[in-house]
Amino acid sequence: MTENLRSKLFKEQDKLPWKELARHHAFGRLVLVKGKLDLLDVAEAMAADNTPKIRSWMEEEVFGTPSDQEAKDFAIDPNKEFVVNIISPFVIAKESLS
Repeated sequence: MTENLRSKLFKEQDKLPWKELARHHAFGRLVLVKGKLDLLDVAEAMAADNTPKIRSWMEEEVFGTPSDQEAKDFAIDPNKEFVVNIISPFVIAKESLS
């Protein structure tokens, strides 16, 4: 992937609280990045439609739609922040460390 795309995706990142992401989850458009997996790596792979890489992350359970239990846990703190990128129609999110 080109460095230009990575730079563009980095500049487009934003932080949103769970209360803003819950509706995307309800419509099946929210995917979570977990563990040490980098949000930008995922955004690049999705933008390039790199199905094998995405599938491997899903099999490793470090990428995928939030479970109902995860959504309930996040709803306990609706202001919990996530770093997000949008690769239409999906919102890719990772829990913010700060």
